[in-house]
Amino acid sequence: VTASYSRTSGETVLGTYSISAVLSPASVLSNYDITYNTASFTITTKAASVSPIANTKVYGSPEPILTGTLAGFLEADAVTASYSRTSGETVLGTYSISAVLSPASVLSNYDITYNTAAFTITTKAASVSPIANTKVYGSPEPILTGTLAGFLEADAVTASYSRTSGETVLGTYSISAVLSPTGVLSNYDITYNTALFTISKKTASVTPYVSSKYCGQNDPLLFTGNLAGFIGNDNVTAVYNRTAGEIAGGIYTISALLSPSSVLTNYNIDYNNALFTINSVLIDASASSAPIALGSSATLSATVTSAVSGNLSGIPVLFTIDNGNGVITSYASQTNSSGLATFSVSNLSVEVYKIKAEAGSGCANATAYLAVYDPNGGFVTGGGWIMSPLGAYTANPTLTGKANFGFNAKYKKGNTQVDGNTEFQFQTGNLNFSSSSHEAMSLVIAGAQAIYKGQGTINGVPGYSFMVSAIDGEKKSAGVTDKFRIKIWNGAGVVYDNQTGASDNADATTAIGGGSIVIHEVKKNGTAKVVIVEKTPEIVPFAITAYPNPSVQYFIIDIKGGTSEKTEVIVYDILGRMVKHIQNSDSKEIKFGEELSSGSYIAIINQGTQQKTVRLIKQ
Repeated sequence: VTASYSRTSGETVLGTYSISAVLSPASVLSNYDITYNTASFTITTKAASVSPIANTKVYGSPEPILTGTLAGFLEADAVTASYSRTSGETVLGTYSISAVLSPASVLSNYDITYNTAAFTITTKAASVSPIANTKVYGSPEPILTGTLAGFLEADAVTASYSRTSGETVLGTYSISAVLSPTGVLSNYDITYNTALFTISKKTASVTPYVSSKYCGQNDPLLFTGNLAGFIGNDNVTAVYNRTAGEIAGGIYTISALLSPSSVLTNYNIDYNNALFTINSVLIDASASSAPIALGSSATLSATVTSAVSGNLSGIPVLFTIDNGNGVITSYASQTNSSGLATFSVSNLSVEVYKIKAEAGSGCANATAYLAVYDPNGGFVTGGGWIMSPLGAYTANPTLTGKANFGFNAKYKKGNTQVDGNTEFQFQTGNLNFSSSSHEAMSLVIAGAQAIYKGQGTINGVPGYSFMVSAIDGEKKSAGVTDKFRIKIWNGAGVVYDNQTGASDNADATTAIGGGSIVIHEVKKNGTAKVVIVEKTPEIVPFAITAYPNPSVQYFIIDIKGGTSEKTEVIVYDILGRMVKHIQNSDSKEIKFGEELSSGSYIAIINQGTQQKTVRLIKQ
């Protein structure tokens, strides 16, 4: 008998199986009381494992496909694994990959080792980039901006931008960012960029104010101007000054020096300039010419004026008094707001003083002549001739020749009026001067010198002033020649002066060729002491009339007045040639000219020291 063993079918660990036997040959089995025993048959679990493969991803990126390996599983069981990781999305988190196997119905057949693997989240690359910016020095801070790159929108990352502190143009500043919320920032590998922040110069200007002064005045104590564009906290101040110079009429530049220098580099400064003008002045000392009586105080007075109106105060005026004999005294004064400067001087002796008033240091000067007279001091007479020098007659400075004079001057009794008569004829120049009046208080007799002034006519035309200066040589020293000067002028300038360029109070220097000059002293009892060197013929003005003029035949010269001296007539043609000469005529009417041809002629009529000129036209 043999047995064939088998078990109950099934292939699961959880199944219950028994082993039984089938005996053979079957033909003998009936001979036996057979106890058929069974035995237990078991299926144990098969060792198997699932091992996820470690994986990673960048923060915020999609989940990668997780994989792993299965080991020990029967292919027929078609066991598969579904991999997953623990949830979370931060770089700082700890994550594991695990597997769920299927089908579940076969898994009990295995002794499965469920392995895990690490899953990591790496930082995401991101950056913050401020945008470069600038501002003008002192202006409000601009809003700083920038760009964020690489951050997840859901994280709502924002940047707060700021710059390094400072407020100078020369400074170097950078713009940086602070990001928030901080809770998400660890998920990023952040590049923190910076940008340049510059401060540009602020436009500013300094503009001095135009200023001026009058020549001779001190500069203004403080030049001023306008500062524009500077920031108050910088406390910028300006000191203004001008280019040096003190020339009347000069134009100088006012400029500015700014401080403190440490802040000036923050500005683009327009340094403007302004003009400083030294206004020219004129000075008039004519008020110093008012004659004064001996023993009175003289008020030296000068008025400074300018074409530019304003306050003329503070201009120094220096008065000098020159007596003509080398004694010069100076007195300092200053102008008031109207330009008037005065100085009182006393104890002046009888003299004609040259007063010079100078404004500033050469700004302007003027001359006047102050007569200190003694109304009880005597009188002067004179008559004769001089040789008129070159340059004396301004109408034709080349003319020279004999010039006749006659004069007398004295104070009227009991007042300051000057009485007298003055005649002067320069025949070569056809100049016939006759006084018409004398200036009150102008007669000054000082020792051997006499000076007086007045008004008169030239060839009958009024509008001329004159001055006579005479020296009585006998009063200087025995044998000294008398000297005579006459100066004649009008509004256009000097007409005649035989001592050109000399001061009005200078001693006369032209010696007389004939005649005499006598200064008559007055004694204390009122009687005059008369010293006469030579008797002078009295000069009586005479007048002439020429008729008919124009004439087709002859001319008649009709003489009125004059002296008993004989009359001389000299006739010149337009070329200066003498064409007629009549001498020693005693007649009051002189007839001539029949033989003259048509044209213009000049007739000069002389009678003693007197001379007249008339133009004749022959048709």
